[in-house]
Amino acid sequence: MPTFDKGLRFAGAAALFAALLVPLIVVPGQMFPFIAPRAQFFRLCVDAATVCLGLLILRGVMTFPRLGVIGVCFGLYAAAMLAADLMAWRPSLALFSTIERFDGYMALVWAFGYFAAAAALLRGLWRHYLAGMMIVAFLALGAAVYQLAGWFATGFPTPPRVYGSIGNPSYLGTYAALCLFLAAWLWKAGWRRWAALGFASSLVSLVLSQTRGAVLGAILGGLAAMWLSGRWRAKQIAIFGLASLVLAGMVAYALPDWPSLARFRPTIANERWEVWAVALDAFTRHPVLGWGHEGFAQAFLMLADKGAPQGMLPYDRAHNLLLDKMVEGGLLGAGAYVALFLAAASAARKQPILIGFLVCYAVSNMFLFEVLVTQAAFLAFLAMLVGGDVAQRPGVVAHGEPLHDGRARSRRAERGRGHGHGAVGRPRAGSGELD
Repeated sequence: MPTFDKGLRFAGAAALFAALLVPLIVVPGQMFPFIAPRAQFFRLCVDAATVCLGLLILRGVMTFPRLGVIGVCFGLYAAAMLAADLMAWRPSLALFSTIERFDGYMALVWAFGYFAAAAALLRGLWRHYLAGMMIVAFLALGAAVYQLAGWFATGFPTPPRVYGSIGNPSYLGTYAALCLFLAAWLWKAGWRRWAALGFASSLVSLVLSQTRGAVLGAILGGLAAMWLSGRWRAKQIAIFGLASLVLAGMVAYALPDWPSLARFRPTIANERWEVWAVALDAFTRHPVLGWGHEGFAQAFLMLADKGAPQGMLPYDRAHNLLLDKMVEGGLLGAGAYVALFLAAASAARKQPILIGFLVCYAVSNMFLFEVLVTQAAFLAFLAMLVGGDVAQRPGVVAHGEPLHDGRARSRRAERGRGHGHGAVGRPRAGSGELD
């Protein structure tokens, strides 16, 4: 590969590595210091990566990545949402969103660009990418501790429920929970120091955030991974863990005045149930294509005037990812998104840890709407499945080289000496390279 082409690939990969810093981007003094700056930074990184990828394709060095079934489902979801946004009550708002959210269809375009560029440019680099994510998880914990000490405050929540640089304790907890599973995969891949750093940092962040949905997602994802591991002892632990989780829920409900359990007691009269009811009502009124991006705010205001609970603050999201997709894209959009999720589960079916990641993501987002920090982690996960071929074995990347080259090569050399093949092992069939 010529030097210029190597430079293009290096620049594109560097832009994607820079996108890992999204959870740390905060610009104090702006109206939305946690939203607009990081969205602009993320889009700038994706622009740079896609330009590099486009130039490599035009120069014939690379081809457009084969995105498989996951890519097809992603494309169907994008097509359904485009139709929904064009038919929305305000198409311009549905397409371009607001400075408060930086969402809309254009955010979906950049999301697909990140997914495709990562699948192509990070081939063979996923160990390094996840190690970078572990460093970011450690720095996010540092920001949370910094706030807990009283040195970092913007008037959002107050300690001990911290949010650090993420901007919301719920998303700090969700991001930390997702990093737990990526750290576990990285541990199995052989990069144990970075995995241990990320796992420990994420676990502490999850505890400090006190996010119920993220804690539940992490526990259920871990239990799912143990059950799917195929080992009888792990299945026993999963059954015992699920029973313990149910018992803990009953205790939390029965002891509402115990301070340590107050955050985890279910509140049936919570406003969120009312919001979900409004979301279901909005879906039944536009069941095929939905209301488009940013349509829930209009649906909420319209339905509030027709008998929705009075005295509620205006909501622009349903605080449930599936209900948000149903309201925004109707049956077509939500169905395509579910198909994308199932395609990812099928691609990861041989890796229980990756299935645990999906379970954690699904459970956590039963109580939240999607934001860039968690969406970027999910997109990286999808790209890793498509471009890294990690769903087969945690020790193999797309081109078939073992992830932990040094140890694997030394083990093969040992076997080669034991079988009389010499100290350097056997040559590869069809090539002059050595094993």
